[in-house]
Amino acid sequence: MEGTARKTAAELEEAIGMIGASIRTSNGNEEISISASCLAKNFEKTVALVEEILLEPKWSEEDLEKLKGELKTTLKGREARPTSIAFLNMNKLLFGNDHIKSSSSLGDLKTVDDITMTDVKSLYEKWSPKKANFHVVGAIEKNRVINALQGMTKKWQKNTNIEIPNFKNPEENIHAGKIYFIDVPGSKQSTIFVGKLTVPASHPNYGKLKYANEILGGGSSGKLMQTLRIEKGYTYGASSFLRDTKETVPFIAYSSVRANATLPSLEIIEEMIKNYADDFTDKDAETTKNKLLKNNTRSYESLNAKLGILRNISKYNKSLNYLEEDQNQLINMNTDDFKKMISTYLNEEEMVYIIVGDAETQLEEVNKLGKGKAIEIDIYGNKIK
Repeated sequence: MEGTARKTAAELEEAIGMIGASIRTSNGNEEISISASCLAKNFEKTVALVEEILLEPKWSEEDLEKLKGELKTTLKGREARPTSIAFLNMNKLLFGNDHIKSSSSLGDLKTVDDITMTDVKSLYEKWSPKKANFHVVGAIEKNRVINALQGMTKKWQKNTNIEIPNFKNPEENIHAGKIYFIDVPGSKQSTIFVGKLTVPASHPNYGKLKYANEILGGGSSGKLMQTLRIEKGYTYGASSFLRDTKETVPFIAYSSVRANATLPSLEIIEEMIKNYADDFTDKDAETTKNKLLKNNTRSYESLNAKLGILRNISKYNKSLNYLEEDQNQLINMNTDDFKKMISTYLNEEEMVYIIVGDAETQLEEVNKLGKGKAIEIDIYGNKIK
């Protein structure tokens, strides 16, 4: 978005604004995206600008240095946030240092300065139309969309045989059952992460697993929130979640609690996960179904929600009626099905614990949890001797 071969950044911004559109780029762990919104009457003009951004980059050393400076600021800010510190180190412990998911898609402060224009161009040359998907939602006919894409189709012909590397997960997690501590001197809160690897979002059991997590950590009604915030007042929020990815999805239970409530919060989380399968009742099964089915009645009305449907179909190779299939899967689950998902994929003994907080006041407290002495690491995951 720093301009194209034909437009400066200011001219590009003006061209987008003149047609009342918005265009943005983003990158995640598994994709690079260009997204746009516009009036239906300006669809062709918007696609033409997207095409220009995608296929006619402006290779400016000055812009690259500016972007690297902005990235370093972002990365430095991340190093000051306990939640970011915990999440990054959890991925390292779960996936292992040799897996691409052990690193953030934003990069690393140690290597930002080494990025050259040659590196950027080399990556750009690997962008392949065969690995790209185009999604559109709106009051627009299919033929009109196809016609608008003719220019991009003709111009973007390179790298049709490129392959995405495969990364193997560790066969076993050598950190399972261990507890790690990262010192943030003087912190008034302790950030707690508990997690393990589960299955990819494309796995047949993934939907069932997400349903099974709902009672534990699904929003304000989850047991974690109800106990740690409503009942105990230790925190403003607590949850557990799984985020859809093609690679194996980590399960994460999370909270940021008062420093003096670190140990009792850990004990609650440990006991809650450990006993979750045994404590799961017929009422919990019905509550999960009612909550999720009612939420779904209005979950897909917006254009962005509909784009999400298309994304799921193309990324995870889902059927065109997967929403109905998922709903039927939920309806047909019984209490034993929920218990099986929990006991199979959410075994507490296989979990890794990370606490980010004040070591002077909390490290000895954490050691009382009963998981052995906490292993001290720095914010980059290096073990402290």
